Amino acid sequence: MHGQRCEAPAPTGVFFFRFFDCFLLLIGLLVVYLAVKLEYQVDLLSAVWNVYLKPNYDDDL
Repeated sequence: MHGQRCEAPAPTGVFFFRFFDCFLLLIGLLVVYLAVKLEYQVDLLSAVWNVYLKPNYDDDL
């Protein structure tokens, strides 16, 4: 066994932490969305839909 490397054990909890990171990212985006909507009365989802997504969506129809 001299000169052979031991395999590292599989990391535990990696999936949970990736899920938790994504969850925190979504919560942060929701906070930003609500802050902009309450402070400036601008609906970011509608703005993004009208400017970026709808023109491309209409071209496909």
